[in-house]
Amino acid sequence: MNIITFVVVLVACTIYLSSCTETSDDLLRIHAAIKQKLPISALLEDVPRDALNLPIPRLPSQNTLLHAAASVADERYSVQAVKALLLHHGGDTSRLINEKGQTPVYLAAVRGHLDVIRLLIAAQRVDDELAKPSQAACSPSVAGWTPLHAAAHRGHSEVVQYLIHEVGCPISAVTSKQFTAVHLAVQGGWMEVVTLLMASLTTQEAQADALAQKTACSHTPGAIARLRKDEDMMAVLRTWGSTDLEDDVVPSALLSIDH
Repeated sequence: MNIITFVVVLVACTIYLSSCTETSDDLLRIHAAIKQKLPISALLEDVPRDALNLPIPRLPSQNTLLHAAASVADERYSVQAVKALLLHHGGDTSRLINEKGQTPVYLAAVRGHLDVIRLLIAAQRVDDELAKPSQAACSPSVAGWTPLHAAAHRGHSEVVQYLIHEVGCPISAVTSKQFTAVHLAVQGGWMEVVTLLMASLTTQEAQADALAQKTACSHTPGAIARLRKDEDMMAVLRTWGSTDLEDDVVPSALLSIDH
């Protein structure tokens, strides 16, 4: 390598590293604005579109800005921030995952942000012509949790209904510890969500399977209700045909449900 080539390469590397530093600083500024619920549209103007696919620097979670915006507790601000990011991003959002394999849709489901979920799903693109854009919203995390699991666990009935009937997330999907959405709703004490999930299973066979499904600790939904001593939940499960509510055997302690 002659001196001229060396200088050219050195200058190119310097420019590249400088641009990377600027991009990192921009992402940190926008993230700080999101945390403070400040407008971000003006901050996005000088940020390359591809940069929005990058994890926010210095965060072990590997969240992108869309993850951060989708998980803001204030839903009105979350909608505004996600709209601004999607307008600037202009690309596929279905493959954005953090360290735990969670998508922005997943984090919005945790919060119960239905309008945010709708925005994110509308922005998804799929390569398979036979697949619907919304199907990517059902993708599981590393721990096997789908957005439906998250919404059922938190008791967000409107999100649960949307994910089942509009998106098509399967009710029978299990986490890595074999929890279904029904197990998680029972454990959370969400009777409305349990009723919605069971009513969405259109055959008696599917309903019976949901009530018989066992977690990794061999807990059925009925066993979880008994362990929680939740008489109201047991009454709900009884209406759907649960047959293990009067068992004299006390179920073992609940398995942790880290997600």
